Amino acid sequence: MKHYFTFDQWVNILQKTAREQEGLLPIAALSRLSGLKGFTLRKALMRAEEKGLVDRVGSGLYLNRFARVTLEELAMTLGKPCYISFESALSYHGIISQEPLVLTCATTRKPQRKLTPLGEIVFRHINTRRFKGYIENNGILMAEPEKAFFDWLYWLCKTQGRFPDLDEINRDGLKKEKISFWLKKFPKSIQKLLKQKHFKKL
Repeated sequence: MKHYFTFDQWVNILQKTAREQEGLLPIAALSRLSGLKGFTLRKALMRAEEKGLVDRVGSGLYLNRFARVTLEELAMTLGKPCYISFESALSYHGIISQEPLVLTCATTRKPQRKLTPLGEIVFRHINTRRFKGYIENNGILMAEPEKAFFDWLYWLCKTQGRFPDLDEINRDGLKKEKISFWLKKFPKSIQKLLKQKHFKKL
């Protein structure tokens, strides 16, 4: 077993994995690539992190600074299973004009907030029955506009006890048939509030 790994050796390995589009590296992969194990590996990774070569972004997971990794790609790994929804998906689809400062995702796991070198990710818990209504594109799961809309409404009502102002919502970006479909999948309280807002008249 090796007991030391030079700066140049780390650079060579990380550049190689970056060319292979491996931007997120589990500690097991780093052990295999470097030949280091246990305390020796952890100490070497601490030095690599101090040098700006890698960033620890999760338990046993490192971000390769030579690779191009997006915040969305990182979220898919850290929150798995998850999909982008709520304000982030609504902004992406042009339903709301304001761009959120954090990436908001729906997950069946416990809610959590992650501060990463690429930005902040907020994971909000969603019931397994409602973990659907998303599309996949190059490994990124994104809620459809209508599903993101209902995820957002339900989360606000449940956690903050309020219904948002819908006057600035771009209704043209929401399909009536899909609104009707998702309306049946959420509590009647949501249905009632939407009717009060005359939202069925898209």
